[in-house]
Amino acid sequence: MFGLDLTHRYPSLPLGEVVERIHHFETDSDERRQETIASLVDAHPMLSFDWGRSRRFRRARMIAPGDAIDHVDALVWRRSSRARLGRANPEGVSVLYLADRRDTALSEIKLDRGDVVLSDFCILPGKAVRVAPIGELIHVHRTGRGFLSGDNSGQLSAALNACDPDQSRAMLITDAFLHARLTDISDDYRTSS
Repeated sequence: MFGLDLTHRYPSLPLGEVVERIHHFETDSDERRQETIASLVDAHPMLSFDWGRSRRFRRARMIAPGDAIDHVDALVWRRSSRARLGRANPEGVSVLYLADRRDTALSEIKLDRGDVVLSDFCILPGKAVRVAPIGELIHVHRTGRGFLSGDNSGQLSAALNACDPDQSRAMLITDAFLHARLTDISDDYRTSS
């Protein structure tokens, strides 16, 4: 599933550069912060996990009182309006956010009160979804088991351990930083998107 040397296939930024960029991140201009995020994402390994038809995903959508959903498109995104700035997308770029848990889907929409539609999506027979998870590397490193890699976590850990130590550190620091930025609920999404 994973090659033995991740940094050979996905060269990380030099450890010193990663540390320096992250160290100055909070005091950098918005433009410099976006450049930092872009360069770290470009260097981040895009590991893929194939999820088959046994996996289910949820999506929550707020709806106005009395509104009805008359087509599945309305559950995915509103085609009639421009996409808003989101956790992983800039304004105007539509991204389908799905969660593997009901609570996660509901927390993503930050609903205090009101009406919501919660949809379940399942993978069609013979099809698969590929997921490139940010935060998986650091979670495997810290706990020995990933949220998404599951039984393959040992292979991912072995691949990380086969890397040059400084390159592995740079990769893990990058992954942890990107995960923290992506999941920071106080972020206004200008840098994470």
